[in-house]
Amino acid sequence: MHFRLFVDDDTPGVWEREIFHRFAAHLETRGARVEARSSPRFAARGRLGRRHPIELSHCLAILDRPRGGQTRDYWVLDGTDWTLPFTNHLDAFAADRRCRRVLKCQWERRHFGPGSGREKVVPWTYFETHATAFQQRLGELRRRRDARDAAGALVGDAPRSPLYFRGNASWANRRPILQALAARGLVRPDFETTVPYDSYLDELAAAPIALCLPGFGVLCHREIEAFGVGTPVLMPRPVNQLADPLEPDVHYLAVAIDVEKSSPDEVASELAARLETARHDPSSLTAVSGAARAWYDRNVRFPASLELAVRQLELPLPT
Repeated sequence: MHFRLFVDDDTPGVWEREIFHRFAAHLETRGARVEARSSPRFAARGRLGRRHPIELSHCLAILDRPRGGQTRDYWVLDGTDWTLPFTNHLDAFAADRRCRRVLKCQWERRHFGPGSGREKVVPWTYFETHATAFQQRLGELRRRRDARDAAGALVGDAPRSPLYFRGNASWANRRPILQALAARGLVRPDFETTVPYDSYLDELAAAPIALCLPGFGVLCHREIEAFGVGTPVLMPRPVNQLADPLEPDVHYLAVAIDVEKSSPDEVASELAARLETARHDPSSLTAVSGAARAWYDRNVRFPASLELAVRQLELPLPT
């Protein structure tokens, strides 16, 4: 089986390209031959055979099966953080008979579910900021987390600032929510201070609970990294769906509030109330941590996440 992978390799330091090339390598372990091609664009074929040029950017990759040098049929890997950022390219893929499926990290039923006209778009999973670097440290980070929890330090050793957040606060209304929580002593006031990735992972593994809020996308790298380490996550229920669903109060501590339609103080109050409940139920934190780790191993860790992509795309690979 011969495939070509079209990826825009000109944008440095982006997480999607790492995943796309890991996926190509995984296909070769499954007996396929994959020819990687650096390309900034691809042409879908819409109604009446009209060409629809698509900028691949760094977040889209095309996997095709060529015949006589031309695309016979193809599959799309879509890592864009917004749920519906480029309606034109998704509609072009939906109209192109050669397009078999589109695999999307940020998938929402109202945009892609039955009756949407975009049923080719199916959910995948999400990934770490630096997947390979994170997974190389995963065993060590889990051992440190387990030692911390075994010492009974899940929440009780942090009477103040028990919620860990460090990162960009400019997306949506993150900053006013974080400021409201910092005023209550629930997050550190230096939540926007940048630290090296390894230092951030060390802090995450030592934190009582990781706070996650919607950012550039509904799901962010932070919750995925916390799931992998085993640090319990507190976050509003995401509207996105994944191939293997995240269940509220099973994989994370859930708050049922619409962050976009609620004031920062309202969101902070709901998060604080859920945190207070968790303080008095340490067994629930242990259960959430274990379930999140298991979910991560099934859906994010290599090669499981790559094999999940093969299944979701229904690729015709040798068995």
